Amino acid sequence: MFRAFKFIIIAALLLALAWWIGSLPGHFEAQAGGLVIDAGVPVAVFGLIVLVFVLVALVLALRGLWRLPGRLGARRQLKRKTQADQAILRSMAGLAAGDGKTAEAEARKARKYTADAPLSLLVSGNAARMQGKHDEAHGFFTALSRHRDAAFLGWHGLLHHAAQTDDHAAAADHAVAAADAYPGSVWVADRRLDLAVRRQDWPAAIALARTPAATGALCAAASGSAPDPQSALRWAKQAVKAAPMLAPARVALARALRRGGRERAARKTLLAGWQTAPQPMLADEWLSPQLDKLARAKAAQELTAGNPEHFESALLMARTSLDAKLLGEARRHAERCRQTGTRDRRFYMLLADLTDAEPGHDSEHRAALRDAVNAPEPAWVCDQCATSHAAWQPSCRQCGKPGGLIWKADAVEAAQNQIVTTAP
Repeated sequence: MFRAFKFIIIAALLLALAWWIGSLPGHFEAQAGGLVIDAGVPVAVFGLIVLVFVLVALVLALRGLWRLPGRLGARRQLKRKTQADQAILRSMAGLAAGDGKTAEAEARKARKYTADAPLSLLVSGNAARMQGKHDEAHGFFTALSRHRDAAFLGWHGLLHHAAQTDDHAAAADHAVAAADAYPGSVWVADRRLDLAVRRQDWPAAIALARTPAATGALCAAASGSAPDPQSALRWAKQAVKAAPMLAPARVALARALRRGGRERAARKTLLAGWQTAPQPMLADEWLSPQLDKLARAKAAQELTAGNPEHFESALLMARTSLDAKLLGEARRHAERCRQTGTRDRRFYMLLADLTDAEPGHDSEHRAALRDAVNAPEPAWVCDQCATSHAAWQPSCRQCGKPGGLIWKADAVEAAQNQIVTTAP
């Protein structure tokens, strides 16, 4: 309805204009050489309008012809870009599916249409890497790193490629370049930290650590490999400050103090660590100067006096008493271990050794051995991937997380529970 009304209004206006022009009085005459034009004013006006329309149409036609080559080129370029995008998508699908052959073929098609485009270089580099063509992959990622807006993707690929070929020095250089291309990237910071840990470049790793646990573990490792007592002490103090509950940090500080001849301060550090978080590493370091078994039992009593009710205290007292042939004391402390309710393979092995040393306890000895088989064994467990470690180290050997190892007495059961919890 509205469109019909609009059409009527426009038609009426045009008719009114035509009527007005037709009613104009006057006469028009023009002469050019032998050509004479003689007409009324309405005819002349309509002729002028027609002439303007013809000139405009001619100009538009000429401009269209002038732009035709460019439009044809743009259309061809758009077609090539569309074909390149389709090839890139198929290559990405091949990469995701693990089909390196298809990914490489489609990446080659993408380069045919857009040779130096960032996405073409990206899929080409990843496809070449998947196919084991390391030189080609390096070339594609290097070319990608020269693009201003896609430089990070190039360094990202070069970093992955260097890590895959175990070229840690090159990987470290690429990680620095990636950090410059994308400042503040958490992924790059994690990769740089992992590379520093692999190279055992502890100062660099400590500078990149983002948690107190990681700082404490890395400082403890730095203290252990320090070339001089002063550096060892400095790193050890930082380790204890960052992670005061970490036994290896306390041990590192005690060893550094002993290297400097400060035995009393070392013992004070170990006593403080045992009072807050008893752990076998503290006991081993505390007892290391003692060679006589009876002296070790006495030293163990001094260490555990600050936390006598803890399972580790009772276990240490029972073991050192048994080694010193103090069977009565060993039995008493073993019963204290039992009363804590802690299931620990070390306790059952201790009980087996104790009953073997005591006459007339054959059945208890066999029962202790059976319980030892089924009891969990304490270990250092990664809090991220639940990998168990027999000895402490600054980073997990499986996932590489620094400072993630936690001492767990029920390590086997904890690891199994972690696997069940994280299962898809």
